Amino acid sequence: MNRKPTTSIPHPASRRVSKAGVWFALVVFAFTGISARALEVVSTTSVQHVFADGARAVEVRFRNPATEIVHVALRVQLLQLTSATAVPVGGPRAWKNLALQPGQTVLENATIEFPKLRASTRFAVRWLAADDKVIGVTTLWVHPDSLLDTLKRLVGDQPVGLADDAGLLRKTLAARKIAISDLHSAESWNRFRGRLALVTSKPAIDGDEPRLEAAALARAKDGLPLIWFRPPPKIAPPPPPLIERLSLGRGTVVLAPAATLADLENSSAAQLALLRFVVLALSAPTQIDTTAQ
Repeated sequence: MNRKPTTSIPHPASRRVSKAGVWFALVVFAFTGISARALEVVSTTSVQHVFADGARAVEVRFRNPATEIVHVALRVQLLQLTSATAVPVGGPRAWKNLALQPGQTVLENATIEFPKLRASTRFAVRWLAADDKVIGVTTLWVHPDSLLDTLKRLVGDQPVGLADDAGLLRKTLAARKIAISDLHSAESWNRFRGRLALVTSKPAIDGDEPRLEAAALARAKDGLPLIWFRPPPKIAPPPPPLIERLSLGRGTVVLAPAATLADLENSSAAQLALLRFVVLALSAPTQIDTTAQ
């Protein structure tokens, strides 16, 4: 015998309670459905990069384009992407409740657990309503913590020359067991015979802009690839950060903003930026685009 579902009647002895429960469930369902449809994930041109094997913050912007307040209980699901498929990494899970005013946009950070990886891999985070309807998707790259091993391969078995006055590189390079040769004097610059030198400078003091040492310029002219991470100039408003590749005698100097190294030890985006600058410095002039950023 077929029986009708009775999940909306928790107490059969009370008809008043059961009707109220049904009415409440219908109102909540309709309200949530409208809210979920109204909410949008704001797309962005920038790509997020995080490390694998742990809980990482994923940034997302939500917007309410409607003319009334939106309330929604959000859920998240992680997917691993290939060229042809999207493989779920676990099921959807509850995340947080949001209430957005009409026209409001909010920036949120969700903590997502990523698996251990051997190679850089694309993932997607699906943002879901309470009924698991998709509100939007955020795609990102997830990297193993061995990114800077590429630097070892690029410089071969030679140490990296380092003049790290700003203290932006030494700790991370040492943690990755990358051989370093300290370039702290004119004599050390003259003795250095590695394939690459990295220089950081402290911010300007009393209006005096930082300069490369004469010994560093001389070695660059002799053919030593050099990357100089410069602090922003003390002018208002500050100019946009630029990446320049200059030919200096027989050598190459890449000028890069020091801000790209922010939180180098924990930021996969900063480590990827460092590797891009190294490739620029080591590449022949005909192989690179000097406007690359």
